[in-house]
Amino acid sequence: YSTVGGGGSAYAFDSNTAIGAYSTVSGGKQNHATVQESAIAGGTFNTASGQASFVGGGSSNRAGGASSVVGGGLLDTASGHYSTVPGGRNNTAWGNYSFAAGLRAKAIHNGAFVWGDETESDFATTGNNQFLIRAAGGVGIGTNSPGAGLHVKGAGFPRAFGYFDTDASAQDAGLRFYEA
Repeated sequence: YSTVGGGGSAYAFDSNTAIGAYSTVSGGKQNHATVQESAIAGGTFNTASGQASFVGGGSSNRAGGASSVVGGGLLDTASGHYSTVPGGRNNTAWGNYSFAAGLRAKAIHNGAFVWGDETESDFATTGNNQFLIRAAGGVGIGTNSPGAGLHVKGAGFPRAFGYFDTDASAQDAGLRFYEA
């Protein structure tokens, strides 16, 4: 019950294959949906080898975990179960329930989210359930021109723009930032 919609070329080595039950390759060339319910929309040299995995396009991308997704890009890999790489280049979502985007972002642990800016070096997790951002230009919350590595700007009650709190019932300390 598999389908190849088209693509390939006059040469046999450019053919697409859908050999998993209920798998689909819509087009492109040298794309391979190899397990049950895997799908590739197009592009070149892509592989969907995890059950119910999906590659949207791009080139040389791999979706190998169960229900993993690579949206596109180049040389991206989603091998953890339920992992996602929306695009970019050289990103890896190895951990289960992980997310990697940008350039050379490596979510190699479970539950990790990694965003890599355009820096040409790997930016990788070191443990489970991390949220990592590499942004050489700074991270802005409430501002589009961060003046530091992390710049938070906003208004609150009364005039508070940042509030970090712990469990009040445990009488832990909190921290608030106010405008002058």
